[in-house]
Amino acid sequence: MIYSLHGTLVEKTADMAVVECAGVGYCVSIPSSTAGALPAVGQTCTLYTYMNVTENDVSLFGFADKESQAMFRLLTAVSGVGPKAGLAILSVLSPARVVLAVQGGDHKAFTAANGVGPKLGQRIVLELKKNADVERLKNLLYKKTRLEDTFGVNMLAIADGRPELLGLKDII
Repeated sequence: MIYSLHGTLVEKTADMAVVECAGVGYCVSIPSSTAGALPAVGQTCTLYTYMNVTENDVSLFGFADKESQAMFRLLTAVSGVGPKAGLAILSVLSPARVVLAVQGGDHKAFTAANGVGPKLGQRIVLELKKNADVERLKNLLYKKTRLEDTFGVNMLAIADGRPELLGLKDII
């Protein structure tokens, strides 16, 4: 398995990047959120990857940070969510927003992604709600972004523009 690539960004589009490492160019499928986080062509970059092996194909999927990589693994573990749907979800939802949607039972948030309908959105919420790895990822995101202030207010929902999840709609 290839965990990450560090090298020169040779080419970049909204859904693909080519990173040259030690003279070898690796074509990596990426969500649009990662495309926006990449530097200009010719600059050095790091992509955290997931290697998908099927009987007909070997594909690399790349992410700007470890949290997105971990969320991609969680999403693709859900029945019916393949790598393309996982990329589509992470193109429209950040890992923090996925955690919020799962915790709040907001299956409609997932339908904003291409190829994800209401039934699949419900399955994602149901399967990830019972997944202990989502809790670990939530804790990692929580620590990384200092989501709780001194008064104990969850800042993730506020930063995500969803204060109504906390009952803070009238305060903000």
